[in-house]
Amino acid sequence: MSLEYFIGAASGAAPAIAATAVITSGVIRRRAAIDPLTGIPSRAGLPVLERLVRRGLRRGEHTAVVVLDLRGFKQVNDTHGHDAGDMVIRAVAQRLAACDQVRGVVRLGGDEFAAVVTSPTGVSWKALLTAINVALASTGVRVSESATVYPSATIGAAIAQPGDTLTELLSGADYAMYRARLLDDDVNVKDGGIRVYPRDGIRPRDVRPARPEVVHQ
Repeated sequence: MSLEYFIGAASGAAPAIAATAVITSGVIRRRAAIDPLTGIPSRAGLPVLERLVRRGLRRGEHTAVVVLDLRGFKQVNDTHGHDAGDMVIRAVAQRLAACDQVRGVVRLGGDEFAAVVTSPTGVSWKALLTAINVALASTGVRVSESATVYPSATIGAAIAQPGDTLTELLSGADYAMYRARLLDDDVNVKDGGIRVYPRDGIRPRDVRPARPEVVHQ
């Protein structure tokens, strides 16, 4: 949108110009909320996840916010190039969005995603999230003529409680994810969000990412 539209709308310009400015800014906001690589919402789409959490709690569903990042993604980029990395990111986004219990997913950036997940009664969160991880690696991503990557993720989840904000739940899920790494596990789950990161020494720099499974033909 041109600067003239902003000036015109603010200074009582013709209605047609003002209306064009509003429509154009709406299009820009919608485009900014979509990640161009994957076609799923970007970080700008986080308000959608917040609405999904509120709806899940209102309906009495077991609801969690999940943060995950891919194991060894840097190695994929370094070994096979960024185009190969993009192929893996797109595949993971599509597979996450297709999972039955995933109500919404956004790409936070790089190889990190956030999602709202609901769990059927009687199914443990760890079992459900492990099944989602298995689904991510269900089919290899052919990144070159001689290599296929089977993506897997480290997953942290914060089970939503009444009164939790999305920011708190994302912090809780992020903490759980790095705790999973520290424990050399795929999945870690905690109850509720967190306002302040616990002083237990768990930080992203403390753990080294595992390598993805790569099959060379």
